[in-house]
Amino acid sequence: MQTRMTRMTNRFERFELNTRNDADWDASAEDFLIPQSQRRTLLQLNDHTCRWPVGDPASPKFFFCGAATDMSQTYCPKHCVRASNLVPPAPIRSSLSL
Repeated sequence: MQTRMTRMTNRFERFELNTRNDADWDASAEDFLIPQSQRRTLLQLNDHTCRWPVGDPASPKFFFCGAATDMSQTYCPKHCVRASNLVPPAPIRSSLSL
């Protein structure tokens, strides 16, 4: 049992180390064209501002889009389109043969 726990712990540690890289936080060049007056910090967001994150959250240059949103939307229309174009997860393949 101890060997199994060690393997699981090692897998988890490797996962944690490999999950974040600079490519994960790359923002589109289009996002950096967002006017300074529109950009928001976390504390400046409200129900009517776009919550699309731009940049690395650990960086002082990180901001949220801040554009006006449609009723009950989290993102502005432009970022809603980008959010809906995400790659769907791969189907889970069962190793059980029936």
